[in-house]
Amino acid sequence: MNAAPRSLVLCLLLASNLAFACGHCVEDQVAAVYDHALVKRILGRGYHVAFFALDGSLESNSQQRSIIERAATRIAGVDARSVRVSIESSALAVGFDPARTSAEKIRQSVMQALVLKGVSVQLLRDIDRHLEATPGY
Repeated sequence: MNAAPRSLVLCLLLASNLAFACGHCVEDQVAAVYDHALVKRILGRGYHVAFFALDGSLESNSQQRSIIERAATRIAGVDARSVRVSIESSALAVGFDPARTSAEKIRQSVMQALVLKGVSVQLLRDIDRHLEATPGY
């Protein structure tokens, strides 16, 4: 084998390690906290629905879930009945009034409540009434 084909094979092998995320993990996290009836109700009010990834050491217990739910429901503009948490999938969904808050403010508030637990929060999707999703990644 001469140098050119070997170089090509080496480049392909190195490039395979640099592959970008395909989005399946994002879709799995969104699906874990997605409630179609809730999304329809929230969007019908002119609100947005934001989906977040929770990254870090999450304990699969009711106390951890309660901390996340409380952090989200205390934010002005968040519909408290819309908060959905999946510890197993590390995901959070929140319906909110975009006139009173934003997905970024929600992300920051929830992350601040979880920072001592070593958990970060990343926006996955922000869906408005037109069902237009704005990716957070």
